[in-house]
Amino acid sequence: MSAEWYAVHIKSNHERVVRDILERMELTVFLPEKLTLSRRRDRRKTILAPLFPGYLFVEPGARIGWAREVVTTRSVVRILGQGGHPMPMFKNEVESLRILLESGENFKEISYLGPGDAVRIDDGPLTGAEGKVIRISRKEHLVVSVALLQRSVAVELSEKQVVKIS
Repeated sequence: MSAEWYAVHIKSNHERVVRDILERMELTVFLPEKLTLSRRRDRRKTILAPLFPGYLFVEPGARIGWAREVVTTRSVVRILGQGGHPMPMFKNEVESLRILLESGENFKEISYLGPGDAVRIDDGPLTGAEGKVIRISRKEHLVVSVALLQRSVAVELSEKQVVKIS
């Protein structure tokens, strides 16, 4: 597939709304989703969730002025690129992702977090605390050092509980 795809950054939890709006504008949109367990207070439920929360992909074809239409769409933050110019993704990346998802094969997401990365804890009793990744444990958890009162404590967290900060 030689079509150029662009990654669009959108507000969190607005992926489906933006997808529907862009499809009504007759743009080709791909929102990769996966089955995942949702954390509810009283139960766990399997739901379909975005594979890349806050992002979807657009293939504008030969349409002129598509970028302006996309960035002015409600809940769209920006089109990824450099210097304010949308940059297409590498050829076949989106098609390879589509093939993987359609295959039904189990796959595992691999972290881009590594030792030394600064993170903010977004879930659990330490929500809002910031720290640094010390290592990734065998249980595929992050060991994060959090500075408290001029001391450092290490805590083991799931990668889903932290967000990388710069």
